Amino acid sequence: MLQINTYKLKTIILIFSLFFGQSVFASQLIGAQDILDRLQANQPANHLFKFKTANTATEGSTIIINFATGFNTNGLTEDDLDIADDGLELSTASSCTGTEKIGVVWGTNLVTMTICPGDGGAILAGSNVVINIGLLAKQFGLGATRIVNPGSGSYTNSITGTFNDTSLIVVSIINQDRMVVSATVPTNSFNTPQSTPLISPPVVTAPAPAPEPVPAPAPEPAPVEKIVAAVKEVGLPAPSLDLPSSPPETLSLPSPEILPQEFLDSIIDTTPPPLISSDSIAPVMTNIPSEGVFSLNVFNNTIFAVTDITQGVVNIAQNTISAITDLAEKSISAVTDLAKDTFSTVTNLAENSISAVSDLAKDTFSAVTDLTENTISAVTDTAKAAATLVKDTFNSIITSLFE
Repeated sequence: MLQINTYKLKTIILIFSLFFGQSVFASQLIGAQDILDRLQANQPANHLFKFKTANTATEGSTIIINFATGFNTNGLTEDDLDIADDGLELSTASSCTGTEKIGVVWGTNLVTMTICPGDGGAILAGSNVVINIGLLAKQFGLGATRIVNPGSGSYTNSITGTFNDTSLIVVSIINQDRMVVSATVPTNSFNTPQSTPLISPPVVTAPAPAPEPVPAPAPEPAPVEKIVAAVKEVGLPAPSLDLPSSPPETLSLPSPEILPQEFLDSIIDTTPPPLISSDSIAPVMTNIPSEGVFSLNVFNNTIFAVTDITQGVVNIAQNTISAITDLAEKSISAVTDLAKDTFSTVTNLAENSISAVSDLAKDTFSAVTDLTENTISAVTDTAKAAATLVKDTFNSIITSLFE
Protein backbone atom coordinates (compact mmCIF):
# COMPACT_ATOMS: atom_id res chain seq x y z
CA MET A 1 0.00 0.00 0.00
CA LEU A 2 1.33 3.45 -1.00
CA GLN A 3 2.04 5.71 1.95
CA ILE A 4 2.32 9.53 1.63
CA ASN A 5 4.37 11.65 4.03
CA THR A 6 1.85 14.37 4.89
CA TYR A 7 4.50 16.71 6.31
CA LYS A 8 6.60 16.61 3.16
CA LEU A 9 3.52 17.14 0.96
CA LYS A 10 2.51 20.23 2.91
CA THR A 11 6.07 21.60 2.68
CA ILE A 12 6.12 21.15 -1.11
CA ILE A 13 2.72 22.82 -1.49
CA LEU A 14 3.88 25.75 0.67
CA ILE A 15 7.05 26.23 -1.39
CA PHE A 16 5.09 26.19 -4.65
CA SER A 17 2.62 28.68 -3.19
CA LEU A 18 5.34 31.09 -2.14
CA PHE A 19 7.51 31.01 -5.26
CA PHE A 20 5.14 30.11 -8.08
CA GLY A 21 1.71 31.05 -6.79
CA GLN A 22 1.72 34.60 -8.18
CA SER A 23 2.87 33.51 -11.66
CA VAL A 24 0.17 30.83 -11.73
CA PHE A 25 -2.74 33.04 -10.71
CA ALA A 26 -1.67 36.57 -11.71
CA SER A 27 0.44 38.29 -14.42
CA GLN A 28 2.61 41.36 -14.33
CA LEU A 29 1.26 44.53 -15.99
CA ILE A 30 3.41 45.76 -18.86
CA GLY A 31 5.10 49.17 -18.51
CA ALA A 32 3.11 50.34 -15.49
CA GLN A 33 3.74 54.01 -14.54
CA ASP A 34 2.41 56.50 -11.99
CA ILE A 35 3.24 60.03 -13.20
CA LEU A 36 2.70 62.90 -10.72
CA ASP A 37 2.67 66.57 -11.73
CA ARG A 38 3.98 67.54 -8.23
CA LEU A 39 6.57 65.54 -6.25
CA GLN A 40 6.86 68.01 -3.36
CA ALA A 41 5.94 66.76 0.09
CA ASN A 42 2.47 67.60 1.43
CA GLN A 43 1.39 69.17 -1.89
CA PRO A 44 -1.73 68.12 -3.88
CA ALA A 45 -0.87 66.31 -7.12
CA ASN A 46 -2.58 64.87 -10.19
CA HIS A 47 -1.79 61.21 -10.98
CA LEU A 48 -1.52 59.69 -14.46
CA PHE A 49 -1.44 55.87 -14.50
CA LYS A 50 -0.42 54.09 -17.71
CA PHE A 51 -0.06 50.33 -18.33
CA LYS A 52 -0.72 47.51 -20.80
CA THR A 53 -2.84 44.58 -19.66
CA ALA A 54 -1.47 41.04 -19.77
CA ASN A 55 -4.87 39.40 -19.25
CA THR A 56 -8.41 40.35 -20.26
CA ALA A 57 -10.33 42.29 -17.62
CA THR A 58 -13.74 40.66 -18.04
CA GLU A 59 -17.07 42.16 -17.06
CA GLY A 60 -17.58 41.92 -13.32
CA SER A 61 -13.84 41.98 -12.52
CA THR A 62 -12.12 44.81 -10.62
CA ILE A 63 -9.04 46.99 -11.01
CA ILE A 64 -7.78 48.38 -7.69
CA ILE A 65 -5.15 51.10 -7.18
CA ASN A 66 -3.65 51.03 -3.67
CA PHE A 67 -1.84 54.19 -2.53
CA ALA A 68 0.90 53.85 0.10
CA THR A 69 0.23 55.04 3.62
CA GLY A 70 0.67 58.80 3.82
CA PHE A 71 -1.13 59.66 0.58
CA ASN A 72 -4.40 61.46 1.38
CA THR A 73 -7.37 60.55 -0.89
CA ASN A 74 -10.03 62.27 1.21
CA GLY A 75 -12.72 64.07 -0.76
CA LEU A 76 -12.16 62.33 -4.13
CA THR A 77 -15.25 61.16 -6.01
CA GLU A 78 -16.12 59.38 -9.24
CA ASP A 79 -15.82 62.71 -11.12
CA ASP A 80 -12.11 62.87 -10.15
CA LEU A 81 -11.22 59.76 -12.23
CA ASP A 82 -11.22 58.99 -15.97
CA ILE A 83 -10.25 55.66 -17.56
CA ALA A 84 -9.54 55.03 -21.26
CA ASP A 85 -9.06 51.75 -23.15
CA ASP A 86 -6.83 52.16 -26.26
CA GLY A 87 -7.81 55.83 -26.46
CA LEU A 88 -11.56 55.16 -26.00
CA GLU A 89 -12.93 56.84 -22.88
CA LEU A 90 -15.06 54.44 -20.75
CA SER A 91 -18.10 56.00 -19.09
CA THR A 92 -17.95 56.08 -15.30
CA ALA A 93 -20.44 56.26 -12.42
CA SER A 94 -20.41 55.75 -8.69
CA SER A 95 -22.11 52.35 -9.14
CA CYS A 96 -23.08 49.83 -11.84
CA THR A 97 -26.84 50.42 -11.56
CA GLY A 98 -27.01 52.28 -14.89
CA THR A 99 -25.48 51.74 -18.32
CA GLU A 100 -22.03 53.09 -17.42
CA LYS A 101 -19.13 50.76 -18.16
CA ILE A 102 -17.03 51.43 -15.03
CA GLY A 103 -18.18 51.81 -11.41
CA VAL A 104 -15.77 53.94 -9.36
CA VAL A 105 -15.68 53.74 -5.54
CA TRP A 106 -13.09 55.55 -3.39
CA GLY A 107 -11.91 54.16 -0.06
CA THR A 108 -9.09 54.94 2.34
CA ASN A 109 -5.95 55.19 0.23
CA LEU A 110 -7.47 53.13 -2.59
CA VAL A 111 -9.91 53.29 -5.49
CA THR A 112 -11.81 50.31 -6.88
CA MET A 113 -12.90 50.29 -10.55
CA THR A 114 -15.51 47.61 -11.30
CA ILE A 115 -16.17 46.65 -14.95
CA CYS A 116 -19.96 46.71 -14.93
CA PRO A 117 -21.55 43.41 -16.07
CA GLY A 118 -23.60 43.57 -19.25
CA ASP A 119 -22.46 47.06 -20.29
CA GLY A 120 -19.67 46.12 -22.72
CA GLY A 121 -16.75 47.56 -20.78
CA ALA A 122 -14.41 44.55 -20.87
CA ILE A 123 -10.74 45.40 -21.45
CA LEU A 124 -8.93 42.93 -23.70
CA ALA A 125 -5.44 41.59 -23.10
CA GLY A 126 -2.78 43.84 -24.63
CA SER A 127 -4.88 46.99 -24.26
CA ASN A 128 -3.24 50.30 -23.36
CA VAL A 129 -5.03 51.68 -20.31
CA VAL A 130 -4.74 55.32 -19.16
CA ILE A 131 -6.22 56.48 -15.83
CA ASN A 132 -6.33 60.21 -14.96
CA ILE A 133 -6.92 61.17 -11.32
CA GLY A 134 -7.44 64.74 -10.09
CA LEU A 135 -7.97 67.88 -12.12
CA LEU A 136 -7.01 65.98 -15.29
CA ALA A 137 -10.34 64.09 -15.19
CA LYS A 138 -12.69 65.92 -17.58
CA GLN A 139 -14.66 63.29 -19.52
CA PHE A 140 -17.65 62.22 -17.39
CA GLY A 141 -17.50 64.94 -14.76
CA LEU A 142 -14.98 67.64 -13.91
CA GLY A 143 -12.26 66.65 -11.47
CA ALA A 144 -12.01 69.06 -8.54
CA THR A 145 -9.84 67.26 -5.94
CA ARG A 146 -6.24 66.01 -6.04
CA ILE A 147 -4.39 63.45 -3.90
CA VAL A 148 -2.18 65.07 -1.25
CA ASN A 149 1.40 63.79 -1.16
CA PRO A 150 2.92 62.40 2.04
CA GLY A 151 6.20 63.59 3.56
CA SER A 152 9.45 63.20 1.69
CA GLY A 153 10.58 59.62 1.10
CA SER A 154 10.13 56.59 -1.16
CA TYR A 155 6.68 55.01 -1.43
CA THR A 156 5.22 52.02 -3.30
CA ASN A 157 1.80 52.21 -4.94
CA SER A 158 0.29 49.03 -6.36
CA ILE A 159 -2.26 47.94 -8.95
CA THR A 160 -4.19 44.76 -8.16
CA GLY A 161 -7.71 43.41 -8.53
CA THR A 162 -9.62 40.36 -9.73
CA PHE A 163 -8.62 41.00 -13.37
CA ASN A 164 -5.48 38.91 -12.57
CA ASP A 165 -2.83 41.55 -13.38
CA THR A 166 -0.62 43.23 -10.77
CA SER A 167 2.17 45.79 -10.56
CA LEU A 168 4.20 47.67 -7.95
CA ILE A 169 5.19 51.28 -8.71
CA VAL A 170 7.78 53.18 -6.64
CA VAL A 171 7.21 56.94 -6.19
CA SER A 172 9.78 59.34 -4.67
CA ILE A 173 8.51 62.40 -2.77
CA ILE A 174 10.99 65.23 -2.18
CA ASN A 175 11.04 68.40 -0.09
CA GLN A 176 11.24 70.82 -2.98
CA ASP A 177 10.29 70.12 -6.61
CA ARG A 178 10.54 73.65 -7.90
CA MET A 179 13.40 76.12 -8.12
CA VAL A 180 12.95 79.85 -7.78
CA VAL A 181 15.07 81.71 -10.35
CA SER A 182 15.62 85.46 -10.18
CA ALA A 183 17.34 87.65 -12.75
CA THR A 184 18.32 91.27 -13.11
CA VAL A 185 17.24 92.91 -16.36
CA PRO A 186 19.83 95.26 -17.92
CA THR A 187 18.95 98.89 -18.34
CA ASN A 188 17.05 99.99 -21.42
CA SER A 189 15.84 103.21 -22.99
CA PHE A 190 13.33 103.60 -20.17
CA ASN A 191 16.12 103.75 -17.52
CA THR A 192 15.04 100.62 -15.59
CA PRO A 193 17.49 99.44 -12.88
CA GLN A 194 20.38 97.21 -13.90
CA SER A 195 23.03 95.21 -12.11
CA THR A 196 26.71 96.09 -12.24
CA PRO A 197 28.26 94.51 -15.36
CA LEU A 198 31.06 91.99 -14.90
CA ILE A 199 33.30 93.85 -17.34
CA SER A 200 33.17 97.62 -17.52
CA PRO A 201 32.73 98.88 -21.06
CA PRO A 202 35.58 100.99 -22.47
CA VAL A 203 35.21 104.72 -22.19
CA VAL A 204 35.29 106.39 -25.57
CA THR A 205 35.88 110.14 -25.67
CA ALA A 206 34.45 111.82 -28.74
CA PRO A 207 36.58 114.54 -30.32
CA ALA A 208 35.45 118.09 -29.76
CA PRO A 209 33.26 119.32 -32.61
CA ALA A 210 34.91 121.72 -35.03
CA PRO A 211 33.68 125.30 -34.74
CA GLU A 212 31.01 126.14 -37.25
CA PRO A 213 32.05 128.77 -39.81
CA VAL A 214 30.40 132.13 -39.37
CA PRO A 215 28.46 132.91 -42.54
CA ALA A 216 29.26 136.16 -44.28
CA PRO A 217 26.53 138.75 -44.04
CA ALA A 218 24.19 138.75 -47.01
CA PRO A 219 24.43 141.81 -49.27
CA GLU A 220 21.71 144.29 -48.81
CA PRO A 221 19.10 144.20 -51.63
CA ALA A 222 18.88 147.14 -53.98
CA PRO A 223 16.12 149.60 -53.09
CA VAL A 224 13.00 148.66 -54.99
CA GLU A 225 10.35 150.67 -53.20
CA LYS A 226 10.25 153.36 -55.95
CA ILE A 227 10.03 150.70 -58.72
CA VAL A 228 7.13 148.93 -57.00
CA ALA A 229 5.30 152.26 -56.53
CA ALA A 230 5.84 153.20 -60.19
CA VAL A 231 4.56 149.82 -61.43
CA LYS A 232 1.43 150.12 -59.28
CA GLU A 233 0.71 153.57 -60.78
CA VAL A 234 0.47 152.10 -64.31
CA GLY A 235 -1.81 149.24 -63.16
CA LEU A 236 0.68 146.34 -63.28
CA PRO A 237 0.79 143.85 -60.43
CA ALA A 238 3.78 144.41 -58.20
CA PRO A 239 6.28 141.53 -58.45
CA SER A 240 7.38 139.95 -55.20
CA LEU A 241 10.87 139.00 -56.41
CA ASP A 242 14.00 140.83 -55.27
CA LEU A 243 15.23 142.82 -58.27
CA PRO A 244 18.92 142.34 -59.13
CA SER A 245 21.33 145.27 -59.07
CA SER A 246 23.10 144.08 -62.25
CA PRO A 247 21.77 142.46 -65.48
CA PRO A 248 21.72 138.59 -65.40
CA GLU A 249 23.58 136.57 -67.99
CA THR A 250 20.40 134.66 -69.05
CA LEU A 251 16.72 135.50 -68.95
CA SER A 252 14.65 133.19 -66.69
CA LEU A 253 10.86 133.17 -66.44
CA PRO A 254 9.26 133.75 -63.05
CA SER A 255 7.43 130.91 -61.29
CA PRO A 256 3.69 130.61 -62.17
CA GLU A 257 2.62 131.32 -58.62
CA ILE A 258 4.26 134.80 -58.76
CA LEU A 259 1.75 136.09 -61.31
CA PRO A 260 -1.85 136.34 -60.04
CA GLN A 261 -4.64 134.58 -61.93
CA GLU A 262 -6.30 137.85 -63.00
CA PHE A 263 -3.06 138.98 -64.57
CA LEU A 264 -2.72 135.66 -66.45
CA ASP A 265 -6.27 136.07 -67.73
CA SER A 266 -5.33 139.52 -69.08
CA ILE A 267 -2.57 138.11 -71.34
CA ILE A 268 -4.57 135.36 -73.12
CA ASP A 269 -4.76 137.71 -76.12
CA THR A 270 -1.91 137.20 -78.61
CA THR A 271 -0.98 140.89 -78.45
CA PRO A 272 0.79 142.33 -75.43
CA PRO A 273 -1.28 144.44 -73.03
CA PRO A 274 -1.42 148.12 -74.04
CA LEU A 275 -0.14 149.10 -70.60
CA ILE A 276 3.37 148.07 -71.65
CA SER A 277 3.54 150.54 -74.55
CA SER A 278 6.26 153.19 -74.50
CA ASP A 279 3.71 156.01 -74.35
CA SER A 280 2.09 154.70 -71.21
CA ILE A 281 5.36 153.88 -69.51
CA ALA A 282 7.16 157.18 -70.48
CA PRO A 283 5.69 159.34 -67.68
CA VAL A 284 6.75 156.72 -65.16
CA MET A 285 10.25 156.20 -66.49
CA THR A 286 11.28 159.66 -65.38
CA ASN A 287 10.55 158.73 -61.77
CA ILE A 288 12.34 155.32 -61.84
CA PRO A 289 15.95 155.20 -60.69
CA SER A 290 18.53 154.03 -63.23
CA GLU A 291 19.12 150.73 -61.37
CA GLY A 292 15.39 149.75 -61.77
CA VAL A 293 15.06 150.35 -65.53
CA PHE A 294 16.67 147.03 -66.42
CA SER A 295 14.42 145.11 -64.01
CA LEU A 296 11.33 146.65 -65.53
CA ASN A 297 12.57 145.67 -68.99
CA VAL A 298 13.05 142.09 -67.73
CA PHE A 299 9.50 142.10 -66.44
CA ASN A 300 8.26 143.46 -69.78
CA ASN A 301 10.18 140.77 -71.72
CA THR A 302 8.74 138.12 -69.40
CA ILE A 303 5.22 139.18 -70.36
CA PHE A 304 6.04 138.85 -74.07
CA ALA A 305 7.60 135.42 -73.43
CA VAL A 306 4.46 134.24 -71.61
CA THR A 307 2.36 135.57 -74.51
CA ASP A 308 4.44 133.57 -77.00
CA ILE A 309 4.11 130.43 -74.89
CA THR A 310 0.34 130.91 -74.66
CA GLN A 311 0.10 131.32 -78.42
CA GLY A 312 2.18 128.16 -78.88
CA VAL A 313 -0.16 126.23 -76.57
CA VAL A 314 -3.18 127.50 -78.55
CA ASN A 315 -1.55 126.41 -81.81
CA ILE A 316 -0.79 122.97 -80.38
CA ALA A 317 -4.38 122.62 -79.19
CA GLN A 318 -5.71 123.59 -82.62
CA ASN A 319 -3.39 121.14 -84.35
CA THR A 320 -4.38 118.41 -81.92
CA ILE A 321 -8.11 119.04 -82.53
CA SER A 322 -7.51 118.97 -86.27
CA ALA A 323 -5.59 115.71 -86.03
CA ILE A 324 -8.28 114.14 -83.86
CA THR A 325 -10.97 115.28 -86.31
CA ASP A 326 -9.08 113.77 -89.27
CA LEU A 327 -8.54 110.54 -87.34
CA ALA A 328 -12.24 110.36 -86.44
CA GLU A 329 -13.29 110.92 -90.05
CA LYS A 330 -10.87 108.24 -91.26
CA SER A 331 -12.08 105.84 -88.55
CA ILE A 332 -15.72 106.41 -89.50
CA SER A 333 -14.90 105.87 -93.16
CA ALA A 334 -12.98 102.68 -92.38
CA VAL A 335 -15.81 101.35 -90.19
CA THR A 336 -18.36 102.18 -92.92
CA ASP A 337 -16.31 100.37 -95.57
CA LEU A 338 -15.88 97.40 -93.27
CA ALA A 339 -19.63 97.28 -92.61
CA LYS A 340 -20.37 97.38 -96.36
CA ASP A 341 -17.86 94.63 -97.08
CA THR A 342 -19.19 92.52 -94.24
CA PHE A 343 -22.80 92.97 -95.41
CA SER A 344 -21.83 92.05 -98.96
CA THR A 345 -19.96 88.98 -97.77
CA VAL A 346 -22.87 87.86 -95.59
CA THR A 347 -25.33 88.41 -98.45
CA ASN A 348 -23.24 86.35 -100.84
CA LEU A 349 -22.84 83.63 -98.24
CA ALA A 350 -26.59 83.53 -97.64
CA GLU A 351 -27.32 83.34 -101.37
CA ASN A 352 -24.78 80.56 -101.85
CA SER A 353 -26.19 78.68 -98.86
CA ILE A 354 -29.76 78.96 -100.17
CA SER A 355 -28.65 77.79 -103.61
CA ALA A 356 -26.73 74.86 -102.12
CA VAL A 357 -29.68 73.84 -99.95
CA SER A 358 -32.04 74.07 -102.97
CA ASP A 359 -29.73 71.92 -105.10
CA LEU A 360 -29.41 69.39 -102.28
CA ALA A 361 -33.19 69.23 -101.92
CA LYS A 362 -33.63 68.66 -105.64
CA ASP A 363 -31.00 65.93 -105.72
CA THR A 364 -32.48 64.26 -102.65
CA PHE A 365 -36.02 64.33 -104.14
CA SER A 366 -34.76 62.87 -107.40
CA ALA A 367 -32.88 60.10 -105.59
CA VAL A 368 -35.91 59.25 -103.45
CA THR A 369 -38.13 59.16 -106.55
CA ASP A 370 -35.76 56.82 -108.37
CA LEU A 371 -35.47 54.59 -105.31
CA THR A 372 -39.25 54.43 -104.95
CA GLU A 373 -39.73 53.47 -108.60
CA ASN A 374 -37.04 50.81 -108.44
CA THR A 375 -38.53 49.42 -105.23
CA ILE A 376 -42.04 49.23 -106.73
CA SER A 377 -40.66 47.48 -109.84
CA ALA A 378 -38.73 44.99 -107.71
CA VAL A 379 -41.77 44.24 -105.54
CA THR A 380 -43.90 43.75 -108.65
CA ASP A 381 -41.41 41.32 -110.19
CA THR A 382 -41.20 39.42 -106.92
CA ALA A 383 -45.01 39.15 -106.72
CA LYS A 384 -45.20 37.87 -110.30
CA ALA A 385 -42.53 35.26 -109.62
CA ALA A 386 -44.30 34.15 -106.46
CA ALA A 387 -47.62 33.83 -108.33
CA THR A 388 -45.94 31.78 -111.07
CA LEU A 389 -44.35 29.53 -108.43
CA VAL A 390 -47.68 29.00 -106.70
CA LYS A 391 -49.35 28.23 -110.01
CA ASP A 392 -46.69 25.70 -111.04
CA THR A 393 -46.75 24.06 -107.64
CA PHE A 394 -50.53 23.78 -107.72
CA ASN A 395 -50.44 22.24 -111.23
CA SER A 396 -47.82 19.73 -110.11
CA ILE A 397 -49.94 18.69 -107.14
CA ILE A 398 -53.08 18.26 -109.31
CA THR A 399 -51.17 16.24 -111.89
CA SER A 400 -49.75 13.91 -109.29
CA LEU A 401 -53.21 13.26 -107.83
CA PHE A 402 -54.67 12.01 -111.10
CA GLU A 403 -51.81 9.88 -112.28
